[in-house]
Amino acid sequence: MTIPQLFFLTILNEKLNERHAKYFLIFHRVLGDIDDMHLLNRRIVNGAMVEKLDFPFMVNLLKVHNKIVHPVCGGSIIAHHLILTSAHCFFCDGSHEAKVQDFFSLYNNVDLKKATLDKVIRGVCHEKWNPETALHDIAILKVENGFAKNYHPVKLEFNDGYMKGDLKICTAIGWGERTARTRALKTKLLKPKYELEGIKISCIDNCVQYKVDIPLISLDTCTEFLASLYSKVVVSKNGSQLCAYGAGVDACQGDSGGPLMCGEKQYGIISFGKGCARKNSPGIYTRISYFKNWIEETKKKLSVDD
Repeated sequence: MTIPQLFFLTILNEKLNERHAKYFLIFHRVLGDIDDMHLLNRRIVNGAMVEKLDFPFMVNLLKVHNKIVHPVCGGSIIAHHLILTSAHCFFCDGSHEAKVQDFFSLYNNVDLKKATLDKVIRGVCHEKWNPETALHDIAILKVENGFAKNYHPVKLEFNDGYMKGDLKICTAIGWGERTARTRALKTKLLKPKYELEGIKISCIDNCVQYKVDIPLISLDTCTEFLASLYSKVVVSKNGSQLCAYGAGVDACQGDSGGPLMCGEKQYGIISFGKGCARKNSPGIYTRISYFKNWIEETKKKLSVDD
């Protein structure tokens, strides 16, 4: 296998040190060539435009590159200063702190050009996050100013019934690209689309939020699908992940870290998959209920000085 193109690294920071570059090389070698993957930066495929603020807890995470802020991942508001997202959106050091320098959050509008901007000041990744297997792909971020007084945190589902075969139709949410990423997208991303609070911001297509309904599938079915796609990555048997698959619909490039909603509660966090809306290629999500204790403990840790 040839060394994959580190598209994610190129956009965000071409001056990463050798340790961090090696970290992502390992990740992509295990999971496949970057042209075929939407592990990083997934977006909604064949979804419907969100025309009003149906998901007020939804956040878009962005990072500065060459004085322009670019979209990186999604997330969901879980407390006044806190965002739940994926660990793979960041570099996590040995202390499990996420490298969040130059990261911002946008929230409070389905149209990013009218959203509220805040700076991310701290992040904590799960201590067992493993880039080689994509297990424990979960992190919590803290923003500088906090969300408006009338903010709406997402309701987290800590008792989902997934391991007992409770397979629902759920909804993935995100902004922008609705087909698999191409090399041409790099150029598109580097061009600023608008300015907010004096900061130049890039986004994909029309910067508007989309949603797509996707059925959950069982771990057994998911395992069969994954066996034909990856040599080293398997869905966790301990229930730390969810699988969802529907013909022609998917999350794709740009919204890793965003929520998978089943009814009014968040069941999962968008993690990875191969391609976008490919036949027999499920999306894998970090399962919220499995991480109940970690979420509650990390919220307390980050909220001490609120």
